[in-house]
Amino acid sequence: MTMNNNNDALNFGDVISANEIPEYDYIILEPGEYDCVIDAIERGQYAGGEKMGPCPTVKVFMHVDTPNGKAFMNNQLFLSKKTLGLLAQFFESVGMKEKGQDINLNWFDQVTGRTARIKTSIREYNGKQYNQVDRFIATKKNATAQQSNFNGLL
Repeated sequence: MTMNNNNDALNFGDVISANEIPEYDYIILEPGEYDCVIDAIERGQYAGGEKMGPCPTVKVFMHVDTPNGKAFMNNQLFLSKKTLGLLAQFFESVGMKEKGQDINLNWFDQVTGRTARIKTSIREYNGKQYNQVDRFIATKKNATAQQSNFNGLL
């Protein structure tokens, strides 16, 4: 198959030449604190388990820019009263909430493209390593820089 540009659609029966497949390396970050960009969110539903009942979820897709390219990761947030502290951390880290303010879950529609501060570690699963978000960190930089943009949306 010869592709003219990156926007060409593929068909399920296509055979793609190995030399047409771009090189891709999954970048593993050293454990630490990083600024990341929120790329997208995906809404879902948790069926419930031993430690928490059923609740909506939001999977947050993000990346950290590195000298070697983008390091991708995601984190699933559970919309439950049991996780209110984690939700507050997330919204504080993207500059949409300050300590003592209420949380509006409609804010998830406005997080794409925002910068957050995260603490990461490395998770191993099935013999492979992945970037893991341990927590979201509220920073004064995010709270002041992004809050002014957010106030216009209220």
